[in-house]
Amino acid sequence: MADGEKRYSNVAWGLFFLTGTAPWMMVNALFLQLAAFTDGPNSFSVPEGNAIASHMALAIQVGNIVTILYVFMGRYILFDLRKVIMGILAFEVIASAALYFAWDHELVLFNLRMSHTLIITAFISGAAGSMSNVTFWSFATRYCPEMTAALALGTSFSNILPSVVAAIQMPGSSPVFSPSWFFLVIGIMLCMATLSFYLISWSTLADSAYDTGEVEAPLKEGRDRECAAKNTGASTGDDSRQKGSNVRRNNIHDNNNLNNARNNRLDPSGGAPKDNINSPNLNINISGPYEDGGVLGMRSRGTEGVGHSNGSNGGSNGLMIPLLPKRAATDW
Repeated sequence: MADGEKRYSNVAWGLFFLTGTAPWMMVNALFLQLAAFTDGPNSFSVPEGNAIASHMALAIQVGNIVTILYVFMGRYILFDLRKVIMGILAFEVIASAALYFAWDHELVLFNLRMSHTLIITAFISGAAGSMSNVTFWSFATRYCPEMTAALALGTSFSNILPSVVAAIQMPGSSPVFSPSWFFLVIGIMLCMATLSFYLISWSTLADSAYDTGEVEAPLKEGRDRECAAKNTGASTGDDSRQKGSNVRRNNIHDNNNLNNARNNRLDPSGGAPKDNINSPNLNINISGPYEDGGVLGMRSRGTEGVGHSNGSNGGSNGLMIPLLPKRAATDW
């Protein structure tokens, strides 16, 4: 790889890393401020008190409905994956801006005071995080595997970065700065992630990281050959079993024909051959493959006293009756 391509590849890796920090950052940021909402000064308290945690958790889970609808509609509508991801990131930036300006706003509904800004942004954050599972990874597969690793590493940092900011803030009874400034810092990080994805999708900075298939092609070709060999082996085995079955059917048919021929040659009253019949020896040799490696043997009934002697040629004029293997009856 040339130096220029290597440099651009490192830039693409950094862009994917920053993009990966966005999906779950808002969810983590909201829960990191619970100490400020419940144990902080009176100016930071929320009307729900400790119940705000369960309310936000419920709103985040309800956000999964958006992902379900997206997956269902994707069966009938072809979405532009880049625009979908950009929309997800844009909503998160808007949510962080709303929290910066109005995280402490309340709404009275059915005589109940509600922190509607926190609840709505929790829903948006949950929907964004859930949607990232079906969009971000699909998008990353268009690029080389290193970019997927960078995206996954960035996802891990989506909790580390807000935690560092919260550690500096020290939410609780005496916070260093208010939740508004905390959400402002989170919003700046989200803007950096959104800009990174824009550069990946609509610039040439990440073009060198495209997966051209040159590395995967030999592996895929090898897998295809292996699958073809397995299919051929299975087909050959089926053909062999079919041929063996056909041979067994033919053996049964020939055996019946030979028995009929014997009945026609022998006199029903005494079993002696009729005088007006003079047939040559029936030299029939039928063989077929069996699982135990045996063949279908033949021998003359004349040697066992069932046939008769021909005085003119002194030879045995008996029928050749097949001796079937013992296990043939069960195989049939």
